[in-house]
Amino acid sequence: MAGLAGRERFCKNEPEEKERHIYWDIMGCVLTGIAMGKVYGNYRLNVLGVLLCLVVAAGFYGMFYWGKRMWTHLAVSVILLPLPFVMAHRYQWSSEMMYGIVGGSLLVTGVLARSRYKIVEKTLETEGIWRVDWYHVLSVIWLAPMAVLSDDSYCRFGYWMLLFLYFLQYKAVKKWSGVAKTGAGLMQTPLSHHGRYIYRKRKQAALSHQSITSRGGAWAR
Repeated sequence: MAGLAGRERFCKNEPEEKERHIYWDIMGCVLTGIAMGKVYGNYRLNVLGVLLCLVVAAGFYGMFYWGKRMWTHLAVSVILLPLPFVMAHRYQWSSEMMYGIVGGSLLVTGVLARSRYKIVEKTLETEGIWRVDWYHVLSVIWLAPMAVLSDDSYCRFGYWMLLFLYFLQYKAVKKWSGVAKTGAGLMQTPLSHHGRYIYRKRKQAALSHQSITSRGGAWAR
């Protein structure tokens, strides 16, 4: 009722539009903020309540992505930025668990999204001409620091790989393909470094295990 009353006051002097009025987009962003505010601030909220709030945010993101405005799903994406860290604190995730959940969820959603749509698409249906998947564009804000700060060599390797794929997805946009190749190429340096480190580490562990086994056999004799 409050929303309908606000809509009446907000656009009573404006002509009717075929597209969704900006008022409803603003209300959608506000509702997303309220829903995620419950997740961020109410630690007594049960798992079902958290899932419901996430469904609300995802629903508005999808609706706004196909809308004519660029900023609406950008706003939803910004609201979702603190989510991994809040969830890790709420449920006491270990470092490995947080890295696995954040990286795995971004990989799955990224693959599903890129299998159907480009990360940036030129379209006349959107203000500003470009339709942008802001959620995955902003994911670099999580990926980059987590790749650098992890104490685990496997996590670092996995996140540098995700950053490699992050830049590679821009290759589908003809205007940015050169930048995408450069960014992906730069990610190959730390990726190969951590790959070699993991290989040496595993090789040393195998040699150490073989040495211990040999000594055990000698003592048994």
